[in-house]
Amino acid sequence: MKKIYAIVVILSGVLFITPSSASSDFASAWKHWIQIRQSAFGATTPSVSLTPSPNPVSRPAVSSSNTSHYVRPGVSQAFVTARITPIRPRESVHTITTNPIEVFTLGVENTTAKTSTRFIESVLLDEATFRLYSNSGIAEDVQNLELEIAGETVSFDTNGRVTVQFHNVRLPRGESLSFPVSIKIKDPNVVSHIPGTLRLRVDRMTARGELSQNVVSVQLRGTPNSYKIVFDPVSTLTGANASVSGNTYTHISGGMLSAGEEAYVLAANFSASYDDLNIREITLRNTLTGSDIDSFIDRVSARDLSTGKVIATGRFSNGVVKLRFSPSVFVGRNQQASLGFQVQVADPLPQSSLDARFQLDAFPADVIVESKTTGRELPDSNKNFSVDSEPFSLSRGKMTISPAGTQYSFAVGTDTPETVFRFLVHGGPSNAAIGRISFGVYPSGCIFDGGSLDPSDIELVRIHGSQEYPESATITASGNTVIVDFPTEFYVSKNNSVQFGLRVKLDDISGNADADSVAVKILGDSVYASGTLSSVRSTGSNFIWSDTSARMHSVSTTDWVSGYLVSGIPSNTVVVKRFGN
Repeated sequence: MKKIYAIVVILSGVLFITPSSASSDFASAWKHWIQIRQSAFGATTPSVSLTPSPNPVSRPAVSSSNTSHYVRPGVSQAFVTARITPIRPRESVHTITTNPIEVFTLGVENTTAKTSTRFIESVLLDEATFRLYSNSGIAEDVQNLELEIAGETVSFDTNGRVTVQFHNVRLPRGESLSFPVSIKIKDPNVVSHIPGTLRLRVDRMTARGELSQNVVSVQLRGTPNSYKIVFDPVSTLTGANASVSGNTYTHISGGMLSAGEEAYVLAANFSASYDDLNIREITLRNTLTGSDIDSFIDRVSARDLSTGKVIATGRFSNGVVKLRFSPSVFVGRNQQASLGFQVQVADPLPQSSLDARFQLDAFPADVIVESKTTGRELPDSNKNFSVDSEPFSLSRGKMTISPAGTQYSFAVGTDTPETVFRFLVHGGPSNAAIGRISFGVYPSGCIFDGGSLDPSDIELVRIHGSQEYPESATITASGNTVIVDFPTEFYVSKNNSVQFGLRVKLDDISGNADADSVAVKILGDSVYASGTLSSVRSTGSNFIWSDTSARMHSVSTTDWVSGYLVSGIPSNTVVVKRFGN
């Protein structure tokens, strides 16, 4: 048989082998070339083993090897460029929240050389490692910091490092991706209360080939170090209502105060965020215009409600009082201080021609508070508090209205009005006078005689023991409202109580006595009115009274006021049931 041998040609140390049709002849040619090399150059045999294949076409297999030096035949070696662009902060971070703080823009591109016609595989991004440095103050607690990138949020370890997994983000040849890199604070409530700084560095990134699984070189370009992030938190003073009575927490409600009385009229809880705070001064203002509070309030006191101690006193001047604390009121970080404010009413009160009303309030600019750490005063925008502020009215005397503790059954279908409601008027420390009382009357199971409320079917009586004495009064009625006007005035002597009864004539419509009832309430006023008795009546006030403080008091003096803030009115609605005749 004719044999064809391979021809071996050596050019510049490169071996070219022309395959033959017979594998045995190819092997003989290879051995012959090795012998020539050894005799000519003294070279040793290379550690390469070639096994001839009947098929001269190479078919490489996909390797799962993670060896970084392996290059799949026919696949170009890939590499990735990571361009790091630091973001310059526009200003220091003054408000500590969980909002991300942008640090970098990280752009990655598969920049594999596009030479030849070889297949160029895609790249899979593995991970990136970041490191904090130059961190101080608020940033010292690195475990309260998080890094956010590509939708991943990861906490820093105790060394200020964090590794973010990209989970095989695919990057085809020539394509690029961009990732914003941000820093976040996990819990603003536990951060250090002092200022601080930090910087972030991109240490490294890793990637690999999609098919070959080879490690792909990632070249970091740009500036891997961030700009300095400055945390300069401005402390915040917040507050909620702290209502008090004495030194206990109850609701502060506006009302009427009498001469010589001392009462809490304002209160607040002040809380500190980000820092320990010192409250140096609080200014209180009367928000009711036209009020001559300077003349009828002798003293204002601020009390620490946790101890009950008076910590500052002052007097009003032009409706304003400044309370300076020495020492300052300390509010620990994430703690609160509860303050209550009392007024001492003048005794005796000035003439009643004065507008004896007030409502105190404090606004952000009125509270001077400093950071204990920095000594800087907080701006008004960082004072977010509210106070329990209610309106008050003053009188030389005082009056309280209340339903009687016992209500009795009534009859219907009679020829005369029946007493359906009893109430008490309590006098204060001085004489008082009543000019008008108004009621809301609502029958159920029965009706007003004749189907509607008629003044002739209504009476006001004064009750003494078991006796009832009709009072001379002008009565008007409209709908369900009854208005009783005394012809001159009804005196209530100081520290005395008078019981009244309202009589109404009713008819039965149900035939069932147990179903009959009348609901009654004493009406009050939401608007303050003052002047003579007739002038206050013209305002439509429901209740009119006087503390008789004017010199030579009469119906014509200007010490008459509406039922604004009179204790007990408007009263609760009292339902009186009929249990037979």
